[in-house]
Amino acid sequence: MAHYLSYKYRICPSTEQKERLENIFVQTRYLWNRLLSGELKKEKKKVPSEESPEPDFTGLPPSIRENVLKSFRFTLNHHEAETLHFHRDDKRGGFTCYSEPSSFRLHEPFADIAGIPNILIILHREFPEKRRPINFTVTKTKTGEYYISLLFYVTPEPPVSSPKRFLGLDYSMPYFFIDSLGRRLKYPNFLEESVVRIKKMEISISRMKKNGKNYEKKRMQIARIYEHSAAQRRDYLQRLTTYLWEHYDVICVEDLDLIEMSRTRKSYARNVYNQAYREFIEYLSYKAALKGKTLVKVPRYYPSSKRCSNCGHINNSLSITERTYRCPRCGMSMDRDVNAAINILEKGRAMFRHVKDFR
Repeated sequence: MAHYLSYKYRICPSTEQKERLENIFVQTRYLWNRLLSGELKKEKKKVPSEESPEPDFTGLPPSIRENVLKSFRFTLNHHEAETLHFHRDDKRGGFTCYSEPSSFRLHEPFADIAGIPNILIILHREFPEKRRPINFTVTKTKTGEYYISLLFYVTPEPPVSSPKRFLGLDYSMPYFFIDSLGRRLKYPNFLEESVVRIKKMEISISRMKKNGKNYEKKRMQIARIYEHSAAQRRDYLQRLTTYLWEHYDVICVEDLDLIEMSRTRKSYARNVYNQAYREFIEYLSYKAALKGKTLVKVPRYYPSSKRCSNCGHINNSLSITERTYRCPRCGMSMDRDVNAAINILEKGRAMFRHVKDFR
């Protein structure tokens, strides 16, 4: 079974090429907003006033126009029109184009993209040999950098016939996770290193005239810090998940409701979002499919913290402040998070065997 995999590269267009890309951003944004306005008018819903004039669509490639229409119809089939959002002009932009022979062509170190020839592309990783992308998406960040994401069909590795290397992971707020072997991973909180600096910049920018020259300069500095910390986090998670799948065949995790966890305490919210545990699980999931490995998600209401990993007794009186698990039945004493990771491992192993036997 084939899987989708995207390759993201940075592109460095010239001034003239940037203008042509910006025109496509404006055209696709305007087309989406017109489609949404028309749908809301059909349903007699309130439609915001159109502030931007209609752009010239003569330079818009047909494949991009078709993709906007297809993506709007697909979104409309899964959501109500009144729940959709209008695309705003917020210093960012993007468009998706189906990769026809005329819409994308690579000739290193340049690429022809959406009818714009010879855009410099930085290939920091190898391109799939003898493959043409299904489609590609060009995006612009708030700091003015341009990227292209190319989508390919990829054939995954065959599944591991007899997996022997199992690992259980328990999400831990002070760290990142604690595994079933008792190892704790201290997460490098990239954003926290710049919090003081960002606060000073935000106080400074609040006193400036909005959209002024100094305001834009300061806004760009803040955006660069956020983008840099996000890039560090993604790189760290990619390396970590690759390392885990190189050493294990089956990894068991809890199916946590992180949004609800972030609402329990104010101090939890920043840690939950900065650690990006949900993104970590997504990386584990797609890499497992590509490498023939298995990611098992234990149900979120499974009492992994209250269950004794030695005798199976469930201690319902265990409070969240108790960091050491002491079993009243067998007398076993163990770190609470390590005990939970072992329970997640055993439950995940049982779920994996059940599915395997069922097949």
